[in-house]
Amino acid sequence: MLRQVTWDTKEAATPLDDQALDVASTSGQIALFPTAHVEQWTPGLILYFPVGCAVAAVRMALWVAVLLADAAWLTDNDAAIRVLQAVLGLDIAWRHAERLPPSRHVMVSNHSTTGDLMVLYSLRRRCVHLVNAALPARVTQGRNSRVLLRHATKEVYEELASPDLTDPVHIFPEGGMTSGAAMMRFSRGFMRFAGALPVVPVALRADLGPWRIHTHTLTSGFLANLFWFSFPPRVRLEATVLPSMAPAEGESKAQFVERVQQALAAELGVPISDVTLQAKRAVIAGERAKAGQRRGMRR
Repeated sequence: MLRQVTWDTKEAATPLDDQALDVASTSGQIALFPTAHVEQWTPGLILYFPVGCAVAAVRMALWVAVLLADAAWLTDNDAAIRVLQAVLGLDIAWRHAERLPPSRHVMVSNHSTTGDLMVLYSLRRRCVHLVNAALPARVTQGRNSRVLLRHATKEVYEELASPDLTDPVHIFPEGGMTSGAAMMRFSRGFMRFAGALPVVPVALRADLGPWRIHTHTLTSGFLANLFWFSFPPRVRLEATVLPSMAPAEGESKAQFVERVQQALAAELGVPISDVTLQAKRAVIAGERAKAGQRRGMRR
């Protein structure tokens, strides 16, 4: 059985508590972060592995080109985007896209795979997508792509609050990926720039095929995550647009953000954990420290 990082959904575990690494087999526990990219090496997966490695190498190069290219003919062109998606092995479907307001708005989504970002390229409208501030500044310097990447920082939030801007904004308020079996607690950061804009929950689902491959683990790096997302023959991504939401009279920002997340969780049929991005980072630091200690003991 695959060991997975778990937290009790009723009471958050202490960030570095060893019990947070128990198997998710008891009631009330949810597997948030897989500890292996592959749950079981089946004969079919073993036979496909050499082919998958070659396919992943080509697709990873294309992913890098998409992230770094600032050429409208490649990343803001319907025909080119369809070709890119075909080579990347992506089937992308939008449900209820008509619910997206024609005016500027803020889209918020769950985040469970490395390639979730690609659904935005299927929209025939330019938007701003906020990414981890740890990513190289080079990826945020584009001006001609359909999806403009910007670091999720306080300074960028203040810029996005300008009433002069017209492009919609997309963000993953969890701040990081999960297994998809539950959600981390949303950050309220997007309320810094949402203001009176409609907030549109967009539920993301991913199907990576029959081999139960996880595109990421708790401690894996970007290149490893990208490899495993690029590895399967086909990946289906589905985005379901929920009705626009706005704060009710007297509702605090925290209450509104919680209500938005509850709408997404209900659509996805998953619970909301008490775990925050900060708690996840603490666990990662603890796991890496333990790995360093084990390496030191073997020397």
